[in-house]
Amino acid sequence: GIDAFAVSWWGARSNEDQNFGIFLNTAANLGVPVKLAAQFETTGLTSGGIQGVTSQIAYLLQTYASSPSYLHVAGRPVIFIYNPAAFSTNYADWASVLTAPTIAPYNAMFMGDSFTDAAAQVFDGLYTFAPFGPSLQFDGGALYAKYQAGATVARQYGKVFMPAVAPGFDDSAVRTPSMIISRANYATYISTWQIALAAQPDWVFIDSWNEWHEATELEPSLEYGTTYLYVTAIIANYFHSAVSGAAPTGTRQSQLASLVQARLKATSGH
Repeated sequence: GIDAFAVSWWGARSNEDQNFGIFLNTAANLGVPVKLAAQFETTGLTSGGIQGVTSQIAYLLQTYASSPSYLHVAGRPVIFIYNPAAFSTNYADWASVLTAPTIAPYNAMFMGDSFTDAAAQVFDGLYTFAPFGPSLQFDGGALYAKYQAGATVARQYGKVFMPAVAPGFDDSAVRTPSMIISRANYATYISTWQIALAAQPDWVFIDSWNEWHEATELEPSLEYGTTYLYVTAIIANYFHSAVSGAAPTGTRQSQLASLVQARLKATSGH
């Protein structure tokens, strides 16, 4: 049920840049239906100011946007801009970048990691990378309020709204002090999906496929097997049905936990 991957990208000629090219070529050669988009890691790509950021995004589009495996929506290549405030909190700077002559002709769709009015005036969509993190506990009420407010801003400006979900969090192997948010036998993952769906999103960002050092991974493991992929498939099918109008999100969203549990029990090996 996963439609696309947002792949961490750290600039031209970086290891991640080389890997991204390999991913795209392999996916195209195999005819993989899942598409790939770059997540622009702003934190490490601010060198050179407006000109430097513009150059990096232009390179990204020039090099990869034409790949048949690159994610396009309505014919537009999609780029995720992670933590745009790491470059500038003045979104006029981002407007200058995205309308530059080397970028504008690609008519790209830029998803900004922010739910603010200022971001909504510049980016084509608003997303968040994660529902919790190193210094952000899991507070269901606060997350619900955040996503409802974000959805309101996105709709006000006619932009794509994309909240995040995650199975849990544990960065104790790489940080001190650390944050540990238990997976609670799938309950955390299902709860974040419920909160996200309650905001009637256009897309949903899943954190993450393989960010092992923060223990948010869905990728098959010795610890969890393939069960998280199966849970994702169940919920993604529900989400796709809701978006298409086949399942009304508001009336069935509260039944999501029982739906997942029933499907898991009914399937041998899960």
